[in-house]
Amino acid sequence: LNQAMEALHKSIQDQKQTEAGIKLINEDKPQKDAYQAAVQKATDLSNQMNKPTLDKAQVEQLTQAVNQAKDNLHGDQKLADDKQHAVTDLNQLNGLNNPQRQALESQINNAATRGEVAQKLAEAKALDQAMQALRNSIQDQQQTESGSKFI
Repeated sequence: LNQAMEALHKSIQDQKQTEAGIKLINEDKPQKDAYQAAVQKATDLSNQMNKPTLDKAQVEQLTQAVNQAKDNLHGDQKLADDKQHAVTDLNQLNGLNNPQRQALESQINNAATRGEVAQKLAEAKALDQAMQALRNSIQDQQQTESGSKFI
């Protein structure tokens, strides 16, 4: 039982680092909740350490649940995937010029969270629309000036 409790303590020892890390921050809610629930159960059991009702199998099961929940955190990969998709979407925006595209791509690649990536992509789409509207208004102005009603 002592070894099982030691393994349980070890499994939750890095809780603060895990919760502040990119894998958890950028993870989807179900996986975050699963990790946090497993850690909470392990912490609760750990606090009952001096009670004679502790079961070694239960301790081992909780240790395994915490470790598995931690292994299921893939926020870092999800962030990388979101960045890749955002850059692909960015390259489809035809209203942007190269310096704008490069600056936005840099901002996307430097984003620390999936939310920040989505925000930068939304900004890129808004800028793309504004640039297209500007081009259209310039084209309309040129057509108006060359038209017979203007002359």
